[in-house]
Amino acid sequence: MTMEIAGENDRVGGVIRQPAIAQRRKLAINHKVADFHLAFLLQKRNREDSLREKMRKDVQKNMKRLKFDKKKCIGCRLCAQACSATHEGMFIPSKARIDIESYYVAGGTLKFKDAYCNLCGICEKNCPTKAITLTDKITVNHDVCIGCGTCAAKCPRKVVKIVNKKSYICDTCDGDPMCVKVCPQGALKFE
Repeated sequence: MTMEIAGENDRVGGVIRQPAIAQRRKLAINHKVADFHLAFLLQKRNREDSLREKMRKDVQKNMKRLKFDKKKCIGCRLCAQACSATHEGMFIPSKARIDIESYYVAGGTLKFKDAYCNLCGICEKNCPTKAITLTDKITVNHDVCIGCGTCAAKCPRKVVKIVNKKSYICDTCDGDPMCVKVCPQGALKFE
């Protein structure tokens, strides 16, 4: 046990004050309060994150998605032309956010390679700047997007395009996809 030596300023009415001990006690209490507050905030944040994830999954489970029926498709690519015209103002299928490529294999069988966003949300989860949000559609905030390409690299369907250091993803035309409207065979549905 250490004994503290009382100075002249440490005496109050004949009783020796121990300011160093009182100060240490106060600091210890402040640290405990700060630790408790930090633990509380972390727990609250985890609960909020968990609730946000549950809500996102519920929304995602019930949201409409593009669906492609290969049996009905004739390979005309009107969907890609309508998409590029709607979003880019030009009929350039290579700039479309949907790509349904048709090709023939030996024997004359028509095959398809479809590439469109199925709203899985992997791009949103991996975006380092949180520029991508998924509600009933995908939205990219181009003011926040830094064009790092993480979303494009992580996308399992490889449908995210990086143009001029900005990410572009099918936004389903705000819930009224033009590609579905122009498909002459009804090969694309939004349900």
